[in-house]
Amino acid sequence: MFRSKRYQMVAYAITGSALWGLSGTVSSILFSRYGMPFSTLVTIRMVFSGLILLAAGRGFVGKKDLPMFLVFAIPGLFGVQILYLATISFSNAPVATLLQFLFFPMVAVYDYITIRSLTVSSLILALIFSVAGIYELTTGFPLGGTALRISLTALILGLATAATAALYTVTSARIVKEYGGLRTVASGMMVGGLVSLPLGSFSGVPYFHGLGQADVIPVLALTIFVIVFGTSMAFYLYINSMRYISPVEAAVSGTFEPVAAAMSSYLLLGIKLSAMQYLGGALIVISILVIVISKNRRG
Repeated sequence: MFRSKRYQMVAYAITGSALWGLSGTVSSILFSRYGMPFSTLVTIRMVFSGLILLAAGRGFVGKKDLPMFLVFAIPGLFGVQILYLATISFSNAPVATLLQFLFFPMVAVYDYITIRSLTVSSLILALIFSVAGIYELTTGFPLGGTALRISLTALILGLATAATAALYTVTSARIVKEYGGLRTVASGMMVGGLVSLPLGSFSGVPYFHGLGQADVIPVLALTIFVIVFGTSMAFYLYINSMRYISPVEAAVSGTFEPVAAAMSSYLLLGIKLSAMQYLGGALIVISILVIVISKNRRG
């Protein structure tokens, strides 16, 4: 019975991860085909998915650890949401997703410094894979030469996304233990969404005012997909699976996010990275597995 439940939860984690990846591609369609500003989508995504997740999580977090929660919600969760969508806007969903995954090695460095949760050899190996992965993903060396194949702006935004994701991961630990993952993320989404309202309104009001009648239905449908499936359902499935599956299973399931982003971007937008860029993405994923397996053996 427990084994069948665990398999079900692994399927939940894989589905949640795949929905995140597909959401990146759908966001890219909204930016490239329909001209939606990424700041507008951030506000819509966070506010409405926050409301849905709050209903599922049955309430807001309490006042305990309020300063830590605000760091988690604003520079952490809001930061990663807006920077991730900005990276997509300046590059594409596969590149943005893979650069975001560099938060894992960043958190590993923090863990090593604070609690020695993995061996120094595993940390060094993971960092080597990460750096090599960034280099290949952004240049496609040697087939693509040494020049950047993405804009410098996209690279900086992608690395900033990873840094804010690392902050959100580190600061969420204590709050999740107190209130649970779903309530924590739901509350963070609402706070981050409210913080983003001025920026989202400033870009969103003129955007929707000038939207052509023929574009209303597709824009509405794609936005609903991002809110309901790509954010609310993805978080709900992935967070609920964490109580039943191992860290290794969670990490492996998480790798379906860049896979889904790459496949859907190719099928829906015709975006195809070079072979060496895909290799770079694989190296980043391998660095994550090195970290998780090392921590699992020590823990």
